[in-house]
Amino acid sequence: RARALSGATEVAALGIPAQVVVAAQAATGAPWWLAIGGTTVALRVGMLPLLWYQLAETRRFGALRPQLAAIRDECRAIEPPSARAAQTLLRGWRCCRAASVQPLAIVAVPLVQIPLLIWSLVGIRRMVDAGVAPLEEKERPPQTSIF
Repeated sequence: RARALSGATEVAALGIPAQVVVAAQAATGAPWWLAIGGTTVALRVGMLPLLWYQLAETRRFGALRPQLAAIRDECRAIEPPSARAAQTLLRGWRCCRAASVQPLAIVAVPLVQIPLLIWSLVGIRRMVDAGVAPLEEKERPPQTSIF
């Protein structure tokens, strides 16, 4: 029973990107390629605040470079190397948090963007496989030849 519910949830979750693209195409009447491209651009624009946050945190993290270099130098004498690495990371983390810097913000955009990209591609691929969005438009202008 739990397996059937997870499968239904997976299908529903993967259908969300397809529903967004279908709604964009239906609302605008644009060709499928434009609807897919337009929703991609809209997703990227929607992620701009996250990008701005990442850039601000990266700038603040860069300002801590002298303190982090001092921590690295202080930890050079620690043996074994695994203990040195652990102590360097712990002290560096504490230094960043004391300065109200989130070191993991540097990877925030890829951690959100890559799963969204994969989720969208899988959803759109399922939409194409189901025949909702044809790979080629049905209404093509007549081909004319001058020869």
